[in-house]
Amino acid sequence: SLVLNESSITFWDTRMDDSGCYTCLFNTFPFGSFSGRTCLTVFGLNASVHYNISEGHLIAICNAVGFPEPTVTWNNLFNSTPTQETVRHTNGMVSITSKLEVYNTQSISAQGLTCRVSNTNEKMELPVKMKGEEGSSLLWLMIIVGILIVIIALTVTLCWKKRICRRS
Repeated sequence: SLVLNESSITFWDTRMDDSGCYTCLFNTFPFGSFSGRTCLTVFGLNASVHYNISEGHLIAICNAVGFPEPTVTWNNLFNSTPTQETVRHTNGMVSITSKLEVYNTQSISAQGLTCRVSNTNEKMELPVKMKGEEGSSLLWLMIIVGILIVIIALTVTLCWKKRICRRS
């Protein structure tokens, strides 16, 4: 049985944009309707990283949205200074966009580039995965396998010729 002032409400599958105040209406017979107000604050963090490479010049953009306010850092600045834009939304959430320009993409391949996003509740690491890196490692693997096949074929051919020469 429900007792007035001893009620509860459960919010399922909340998202950050569900934060706000809610009015609950209780209809009780024979007393009529009563209303109550409760406020919900959803803590969270969402982030993404994107990049573009043109003529050996990389522009990486890391976006973070959260409550409480997130911080955005890079694991390596590669002698660059990132720019950062902060937007405070009316619902309390904060969006941060950090842009990093790197002029030597070979240094990124050697050391890696990662956007780090955090707030008081969560931490995220978003690596910048350059497509050229994945393709070049596959190319090296194919070259090595090809060389091994040639070496094995030469070894088998030489051994086969030695056997024929011994039999003659």
